[in-house]
Amino acid sequence: MAKGRKEKDFYKYIIVNNKAKITHSDYYKSPAKAFLEYTVLAHAAVEYCINNFPRTKHARFNSAGEANLRQIITAFLPAVMGHFETYQKMLFAGVFDFTIHLKFFDVRDFFKRLEKQNFAVDGGILAAYRGENVTSVGVILADNLPGWHNPVIVNNYFKAFGFSINFFDKDAGDKLKILWQLRHSIVHTGSTLTLPDSYKVPELKRFSEKNFTFDNRFISEVARKFHPLVDNSTKRIEESFRKTMKDSLEPGVLDKINKFFTVESPNNSWFNRSSELDVQ
Repeated sequence: MAKGRKEKDFYKYIIVNNKAKITHSDYYKSPAKAFLEYTVLAHAAVEYCINNFPRTKHARFNSAGEANLRQIITAFLPAVMGHFETYQKMLFAGVFDFTIHLKFFDVRDFFKRLEKQNFAVDGGILAAYRGENVTSVGVILADNLPGWHNPVIVNNYFKAFGFSINFFDKDAGDKLKILWQLRHSIVHTGSTLTLPDSYKVPELKRFSEKNFTFDNRFISEVARKFHPLVDNSTKRIEESFRKTMKDSLEPGVLDKINKFFTVESPNNSWFNRSSELDVQ
């Protein structure tokens, strides 16, 4: 540290992001739309680095550029998965808040189903909302539920509403298990896939006890593949919800419900695209 320079605590480096394009409020109003907007931003950020990092005369990254780019791409996955967790929780929270508009909803049966998933209210979390003029009981409920990194558990949470269909189908669940495990290994074991963790996901066994990173296409491919996954999952819940929705709801309520289940993206072509992106 330079002589005479005053040391700052970590919290003093925090900057309030008044220019954030996606906020918690956006997630509550339209979870799928907010998350997919973030994935496009993540793709654009990585693409910016790819397009602007220095290259050799043969248009390849030098060793330093390649190493730094891999660090950035690896660090992005936990951020993307953090936003995906927010999407899941806000979708669950909103559906719970909107259950007052269903013809049939047994609150006692709902909480009995949640109790089977080890649901318990955390007093500290509950107390934190005192005096905050909270408008969503669903958000408090979602904050008290563990296991958002497990597609099977998340499916059970949504089934607690009485929906017969799974939130995630098998293909989505398989993809998410891989992403959540990679996120776990980055965050908890320094980007090394430990032997026990590698055996949790069959596709990852061959990377056992190896440190890993990703190629340049990874975050863009994650962003693209999340589009049809989120589209399908959100619409499955929307369809189940609308089947038991009350008739003749007020226009303002219908508008909120329609916006809540909206699935849109700045890059709508990704909903149908099957080939991999061309990212160098």
